[in-house]
Amino acid sequence: NRSSSGCSASTQALNSSDWSTITPGALVPWNFNNQNIPNAWSISEGQGITVGVIDAGLSSSQALLNAQFNSGASNVGRTVSTDYTLGSSAFNSCTHGTSMSGQAVGPRNNQNATTGVAYKSNLHFIRAANDVVLDASSEKTATKNAFIRMGNRTDVRIISLSMGSPFGSGVLKDGVDYAYGLGKTIFAAAGTSFSWTSWFGVIYPAAYSSCIAVTGVKENGSRCASCHDGSKVLYTITMERSANSNRNSLSLPASGVTPTYVGGSSCATATAAGIASLALSAKPAMTRAQLMTCLTNTAQFYPTKNSTKGYGNLNAAAAVNYAVANF
Repeated sequence: NRSSSGCSASTQALNSSDWSTITPGALVPWNFNNQNIPNAWSISEGQGITVGVIDAGLSSSQALLNAQFNSGASNVGRTVSTDYTLGSSAFNSCTHGTSMSGQAVGPRNNQNATTGVAYKSNLHFIRAANDVVLDASSEKTATKNAFIRMGNRTDVRIISLSMGSPFGSGVLKDGVDYAYGLGKTIFAAAGTSFSWTSWFGVIYPAAYSSCIAVTGVKENGSRCASCHDGSKVLYTITMERSANSNRNSLSLPASGVTPTYVGGSSCATATAAGIASLALSAKPAMTRAQLMTCLTNTAQFYPTKNSTKGYGNLNAAAAVNYAVANF
């Protein structure tokens, strides 16, 4: 089943309490405060790090992820590049890749659009699927090839994948293992389904040891309405209002600047990748193991691992400060 944060944009009416405005005129999604992201920005904004996003396509109409990517407070000479391993272009009508890229590294400028977590990081985007469910063999192969290409790029340090399959795949495993072997830190969505299938555990490739499985939780700490969790989950991100499962985090639309809600473990994964970029940017010489120490030792439940939510919510400011103090 297609994810609730899949190829169609949310139609939920916007609630003005779900964002705040910061200089020079950007919107901060409400849940960024739950992860202590704005407090991290005084130390690190992601500069010098390239985040790789593998998804179902990017919108050619979203200027903030194209010509205006390097603008406003994000104007530090950062770059956006695209590739594809499925189809004939990185661009299509699926909104999912645009939402994930915007969540992780969207620009902070004066256009009243939502900012990304690591708004000074670079973006390398690869289209590898038609939608968020990797059910076709061509999609699995394309995703494997995307991981290989990401692995071969020396500039990519962090990879975010908000797609997957409920069934194990040797093809997917080969891809993530290859990128992992080249030192990449890989965040993958634990899974997002309708309520009658969300009992299923962590999906693939997130369940593989080469990946960091991330899922979403409500403000009250319970699992998000459509999210998977389980023993393979390592981190969580607060991304859903307790009283309304349709009010999630916010990200860039396919075109224009009016934000749209985006939820599920997909959103949580892209946010976690952005937080990792902030921590790595604070100390770029860190190894993957050191980066993981920063994230884990400052997470909600550390040192005790929860049976279904891992170490719980990430704390961006604490992770960045840990990196500065210890590495």
